[in-house]
Amino acid sequence: MLQDLNWKSLQQRRYEARLAMLYKIDNQLVAIDKNKYLTPPTRLTRHLHQHAFQIPQTKTTARLHSFFPQTIRDWNKLPPDLVSAGTVDAFKAQLAKISI
Repeated sequence: MLQDLNWKSLQQRRYEARLAMLYKIDNQLVAIDKNKYLTPPTRLTRHLHQHAFQIPQTKTTARLHSFFPQTIRDWNKLPPDLVSAGTVDAFKAQLAKISI
């Protein structure tokens, strides 16, 4: 039915929504203190881009799959040109081309 209606799966829509929210937090477009939740990595490697963040340490599986750890993990895998998009709409348009 999803293919007939040309809709994305729920998993894909949630993925895109989480990453769009992190983009807004990173660019201070929402009233969430970026410095409280997002920490830059201690060192950049060839696998990380300039907008990468450290994944928070977790002790439980539930916390491991919560918003920030899961979203930061996905965010760090995105290409550098995507995370440095100029606007939210440009970010969402480029992100829509990526399939999980």
